[in-house]
Amino acid sequence: MHHTKGAYLLRTNLTGESEEALWHMYMQLDNAEAAFRTFKQLSIRRIYHQIQRRVEPHVLVCLIAYVIYRTLDRLARGRRLDMSAHTVLAAVSIIKSDEVILPLADSRELRLRRVSPEQGALLTWLGIELPERVGVESITGSM
Repeated sequence: MHHTKGAYLLRTNLTGESEEALWHMYMQLDNAEAAFRTFKQLSIRRIYHQIQRRVEPHVLVCLIAYVIYRTLDRLARGRRLDMSAHTVLAAVSIIKSDEVILPLADSRELRLRRVSPEQGALLTWLGIELPERVGVESITGSM
């Protein structure tokens, strides 16, 4: 691939394929490479297997991770988020919840988990529903 003023020049030895088909194949390769870059960023270390019964499960785990990555990418695009799967992963990787503990009259405690409004909005945009006991933090009150 050569960079020429913002244009791509793809060189291939494939014949009989349309330009659209070649571009589609190239983009699939690019997406697969992006998924592997994501694995590296998630600090998933390389595992060198020597035994077939260990290789196959490892490949399966990698395939499942790739499918999840691609699904997240399509979900973000389908929800019209201006985010790639990589950006969504970076945003959700920092989601933390706080626990609110409310004392009840009978000496028990009610424990509720909360996420920030920004994190709650991202989860909502992705179509992810929070469990009943987990909600979005809101600040209300009067002065």
